[in-house]
Amino acid sequence: MELFCNFDLTPSEIGEELGMTRQAAHEVFVKCCAVLEEYEKKLGFIEKISRLSKR
Repeated sequence: MELFCNFDLTPSEIGEELGMTRQAAHEVFVKCCAVLEEYEKKLGFIEKISRLSKR
């Protein structure tokens, strides 16, 4: 996730860097996104930030 978001690498580049296939890197990214979305549903940070920025 860090390589994709912070270093703007493609799944192919990430796979090459980590010694896995492009597909495996993509699947890990998709799973990470699902976990982060679940955390967001539970914690509601986006809503809280939105509320605070409207003040």
